[in-house]
Amino acid sequence: ARSHRQRYPKRYSKKSRLPKIKNRVDIEQRPDEINNREVFGHWESDSIVSQSGKSAINVIHERVTRKIFINKLLDETSESTKKAIIKRLRTLPSHAKGSITYDNGSENYYHEDINSALGMMSFFCKPYHSWEKGAVENSNELIRRYIPKKTNLDTISEEDIRLIEDQINNRPRKCLRFRTPAEMFALYCSNGMSP
Repeated sequence: ARSHRQRYPKRYSKKSRLPKIKNRVDIEQRPDEINNREVFGHWESDSIVSQSGKSAINVIHERVTRKIFINKLLDETSESTKKAIIKRLRTLPSHAKGSITYDNGSENYYHEDINSALGMMSFFCKPYHSWEKGAVENSNELIRRYIPKKTNLDTISEEDIRLIEDQINNRPRKCLRFRTPAEMFALYCSNGMSP
């Protein structure tokens, strides 16, 4: 005899119910001059979250100079992410605002609003290919030296964030001929080209 098993409704993960990011431009369409770090003003964005607490951190990394901005967020929402990125990049010269590369997290839903506010383009990694924005991933590893993975981000103050950001941006880098990201970023912003 056939067994009559009770049918249960399918359960979908929270992520599957989130709205799909509109008008994604795949990273394969990102020009070689950006991929090869030949042009200043192209960024990568990522989020750092904690298992406890509501707060999150947004990190944006400029690919040529390795300059980072670390943004404390009240929560990991697309609205908070959008506001933080616009606030940090708005006052930069136009040649410092070329593009931002994101992953497919729901916090990046408003990428078009960011583009509209800042005059930028956006590119997206392929799903589950976060290594395609490896520059910001490396920056996150540096940040994790100050903020270990199990840290409740609610306990991290804005002052803490600024101190961490300053320390990372003022470390000489071999890839920058032992100049600092802060120094190189300031030169590119003022000159509009490689110093």
